[in-house]
Order: sequence, then C-alpha cells, then structure tokens
Amino acid sequence: MRRGTVKRPPEQGPSARTAFFADTTALILFFTTTGIISIALVSFQVPIYAAIIAFSGASGAGLVCGILGAALMMLCLGRPYGAFLNGVRKLFGLPAGGNKPMSLNG
Repeated sequence: MRRGTVKRPPEQGPSARTAFFADTTALILFFTTTGIISIALVSFQVPIYAAIIAFSGASGAGLVCGILGAALMMLCLGRPYGAFLNGVRKLFGLPAGGNKPMSLNG
C-alpha cells in the first residue's frame, strides 16, 4: 500500500431490508391497483377464487370458466408485474430482478 492511501472495504450491495421493502411495495401497489378494476378476486390465487365462487353457488361450467379466467388473468399479469417490479426496484436503487422465491432457497 502506498503512503497516504486508505484501503476501503469493497462496496456492499443493497441491503436485504431495502430489497424486501422495494419488492413488497411493488407487489402491494400492483395487485391493489389491478384488483380495483372488478377483478380483485381473479388477480390473486386461483384456488382461493375457486373456493369463493363455489361457496357462492357456482357449479359446472360457471365454476370451470371462473377458474380458467383466473388462471388466464394470472398468466397475463405476470409480465406486466415483472416490469412494474423492476421499475419500483429502480426507484429504490436496486438492480432489476428481485430475490429468488423462498421455495428455491432450500
């Protein structure tokens, strides 16, 4: 090391806490906003939606159409959500992509 220079520690990446808040903010904002457009139950989980409409009296073709509609909405919203998530992460100063799902950490 040369005289008068200070060795600095390597720069750390964004904290896990910042990443958590960015990802959670994006998730809540996106699905709350899309849920307001009279598709609130459809844009969440298909099994929960299926249970709700079955409990409400849907059966047969109506139940199948409801479940397929929910699955289609989830498939269509996946890519826009990814773009929205990357935008929110950029606002938080984080790289695009987010963390792996917890199920892949094991």
